[in-house]
Amino acid sequence: MNEILQRIEENVAKSDFTYYKPIAIDEIVFEAELRKSCEMNSCGKFGASYSCPPHVGEINDCIAKVKGYSKGFIFQYVGQLEDSYDFEGMMECQDVFTEKVRTFRTAIKDIDCLVLGAGPCTLCKECAYKTGKPCVSEKLMIASVEAHGIFVNPTLINVGLQYNNGIATVSYVGIVMIK
Repeated sequence: MNEILQRIEENVAKSDFTYYKPIAIDEIVFEAELRKSCEMNSCGKFGASYSCPPHVGEINDCIAKVKGYSKGFIFQYVGQLEDSYDFEGMMECQDVFTEKVRTFRTAIKDIDCLVLGAGPCTLCKECAYKTGKPCVSEKLMIASVEAHGIFVNPTLINVGLQYNNGIATVSYVGIVMIK
């Protein structure tokens, strides 16, 4: 187990996230009500992606799935914006974060673990979910921490990190867990 955790940490570090910290399952704060933000469909992916609700499962099942793991790492990318209203910059930073998570996930694809990121999976230009075909890369698909009921801000606080990293910044958070 220590070798696996060490390999994961090495790859988290190589992925050049702004911050990362070890995390134990009891440091993760869960809040089932977070699923309501997915159900509001502000990103347009609810019911349109294998990585999003309702396909990822009922919220209590997702929380139970995460609780089936014991430890891992929480990682964060803090991007710089022109100002606090720079929506285009926020989306560009999310793309940077997503690419870092995807590179990390690919590097550890042979390890049995759970990797969660921010927002819907964007591995494919169009998710096969819409056509009823199976996911073409289920091992590399990345669902979101929020879709799994993880309340990011108090979880970050539990490991000594913060969500707000200054004026004109945006933070994206992911987690990797092993049994």
